[in-house]
Amino acid sequence: KSPSANTFSQRMTFIVSPYIYIFGGVLNGVTNTIQRFNINQQRLENLNEKLLDVRAAGSAVFNPLSQKGFIIGGYNEKFGALNTVEEIEFLPDGTLSIKQGPPLTYARTNLMAVAYKNGLVAVFGGRTDRGHSGSIVRQVEILEQVTSVDNKNENLPLTHKLFPNYPNPFNPSTNISFDLASEADISLDVYNVLGEHVITLVKSFKTAGTYVKTWDGIDKYGKAVPSGVYFVTLKINSNTVNNSSKSILTQKMLLLK
Repeated sequence: KSPSANTFSQRMTFIVSPYIYIFGGVLNGVTNTIQRFNINQQRLENLNEKLLDVRAAGSAVFNPLSQKGFIIGGYNEKFGALNTVEEIEFLPDGTLSIKQGPPLTYARTNLMAVAYKNGLVAVFGGRTDRGHSGSIVRQVEILEQVTSVDNKNENLPLTHKLFPNYPNPFNPSTNISFDLASEADISLDVYNVLGEHVITLVKSFKTAGTYVKTWDGIDKYGKAVPSGVYFVTLKINSNTVNNSSKSILTQKMLLLK
């Protein structure tokens, strides 16, 4: 007899033809179960793989560019809202590889997520706690991820570039995207008009690709910054076998409250 999904609730799904993948949900408690429904054969099966965290009422989205899936947010018995993200890779033998992805800035449940241009994943809305007890999360986030899957991909950026933030002007948050043409140690920082350091958004080693980071107008002390002009600076230190270079790129941002 085929397993049934009818007794579950608050599950997360996405389609990778010819399958519908079904994640987590509530069944006598929050689960980390993964099931797969074959659309052509009308058959449901339980997979051996499990989510890293039990979760329900999150969002599942498949990124067609990277050919990866993402399970985002939700809640479980321990936390009323989760900020964790699980990244799912589909292996040639039909099994799944699941690893922890970059976390959300804002924990949220009952959220929405969508894959859009350049293979990025945008996260919208949701609440800070399960049910209707939590407040609405108004910030839009872009998952920080590399959109090119390997160095042989012909779509890798040709030059380092820091794009204008969007939206701009913004309130309360904005998205900052940048291209890396090669692997590098990078630092993404925000400064005010006096040249004072406001916050470091990213400081790490990155491979070549396109990245996005969300800034929510909060400084390094956890306080909301006032309206005004700010500058985002991307410092790139490339040190490969064939080349060593340093670059500093800057864009102007306007926060209006």
